Formats: sequence, structure tokens, C-alpha cells
Amino acid sequence: MIKIFEKVIKEHLTEYLAERDFPLSYLKFSTVTSGSGLNDKVIFMVFKNGASLPFLCLKTVRNYEARQAILRNFNNLKTLNALTLGSPYTRLFAQALYLHDDGENIFSLETACPGKRVKLDKNNLRVVMADYFDFQGYLAERGGGSTRSMEQLAKETITKSGLSGSNQHKLLGYIAKKLPTSIRLPRIIQHGDLTLDNLLWSKDGLCIIDYDYVGSSDIPGFDLFGLFHRFNKAELLKLCKEYFPAYFKKIGGEFSSDNYRGLWFLYHLTEFTQDKSNNSRDISCEQIISDFENLYPTTSFS
Repeated sequence: MIKIFEKVIKEHLTEYLAERDFPLSYLKFSTVTSGSGLNDKVIFMVFKNGASLPFLCLKTVRNYEARQAILRNFNNLKTLNALTLGSPYTRLFAQALYLHDDGENIFSLETACPGKRVKLDKNNLRVVMADYFDFQGYLAERGGGSTRSMEQLAKETITKSGLSGSNQHKLLGYIAKKLPTSIRLPRIIQHGDLTLDNLLWSKDGLCIIDYDYVGSSDIPGFDLFGLFHRFNKAELLKLCKEYFPAYFKKIGGEFSSDNYRGLWFLYHLTEFTQDKSNNSRDISCEQIISDFENLYPTTSFS
């Protein structure tokens, strides 16, 4: 495979290379979404001859039948590149360069994001949030500023869930009767997996990697909810109350209270149905609601 990698890079990325840059070297890189199974991604950082830092990230799969994982990741990155083209936010993501698919082997090539993984504390969380808020504010302006009610958000999320019709109907009833709905938000693409492992920090600022779930939700706050949950689950509500108002204001949202439990349910539903271990057609609404009530009881919002 290395010979194929090098041949394709030499043929298609000539603007990035000179003859002195060869031979290239490859370092296998592990992420949360890479693994050892036949259908898992394999990631290589690619170095020029004698270089200490990589210039490319190469993603492939062990089994060609799992090619959709590479296609999805590459196309999602192209979407982010198109949305940020010509803006200061191009630096937030890698740049999609080339997709090779010869019917037997598939791999994608993208620029290597600079920086080191962020060790979040309360101080640098504010710095990360400032960068992310500006990016989302830019997307909100680009999108024209129209907003959706909580009822619309719920209906769209539940329709996309893949749940059966009867389960969808019951979930809509649960939201209407049990959860706060006093909020309007625009449609803004979410990274979908904004975890500590996927945040890199350098002198140029934040860079976000891993694009498997880009667009899995377009409900603002989904990324923040996931990040806060992993950063400090015990202070999840406190963090949401601290950051959500400024974030929603930045993107042109409308809200009249700080009770975000209805949104939390939609975030929970999205995470639940995108989990590969769950088959959405086999999931009952009772299971989803029960899990939500156990994780985020009403008393935790008082």
C-alpha cells in the first residue's frame, strides 16, 4: 500500500512537493474512531524527507467494503472547506486534497492540521469557545438569519432519526407536553463530534479534526453539549448556562429562559441514533425517554 500511496501523492500533489522531499515517511496515527477491525479506519501522518512535522493526513480502511467511511469523511471535509472558503475560518479545518478510489483501494489525502491536543481547563475553554462562536456566527450570517421554533427543530430531528412512525409520533408528544419550547434557533451545521481528542491548538489558533459526523445535526449547541459533557459532566448545566446565552446571541437565536432541557433531549436523541451500536428501527421511544430521564432528571434543572 505504501507504494500506491507514494505514487498517487507524487502524481496528484506536485504543488506540495519537490524532488528533495522524497522518500516520504508514514506514521500510523490512532484516533477514537480508528481501530483494529476490518472495517475500521487507518490513519497515517505523512512526512517529507527529514521533516519533523507531517504535511499530509492519509485516511484509508483495511477492507475496501468499508469505503463509505472514507467517502463520508472526505465529503464532509469538502463541505466544511466550501463553507469557510475565503474566510478567516479556513484554518479551523484541514483542507481536502485528493480522493483515490481504484475499485480495490481507497484513501483520502488532506492537509495535516497543526498543533497539539488541547488540555482543557476553564481558562482555555473560554479561548476555544471564542474561536468556535466566531465560526458559528459567520455561518449564521452566511445562512441568512432565519430561525426555527423548538417544534420545528423537534420534528426535523425526529424525522431524521430513522425511528418508526409510531415512535416518532410518541416522541413529538413527549416534547410538546414535558419539555420547555421557548426558543428559536437558525440552522447551522455542527461538527458532530467536538471532543477533546478532536481539538488541536497551535500558535495560529484552533484546528478541529475528524469529520465522520459533520452535518449529523444542524441544531446549534449540539457540539457544545457534547464537548461540555466530556469536559465536566458534573457541571454540564452550569457550563450550558454560562456559554449558551452568548452563543445563541452570536448566531441570532431567540430565547426567553435558560431552561435548555428541551434542547438537551434533541441532542440526546441525535447522539443516541447516530451511535453505530444502535439500530434505530429497533429502538423504542420509551427506551430513549427513559435513558434521557435517568441521565438528565428534572431535578437537575432546578
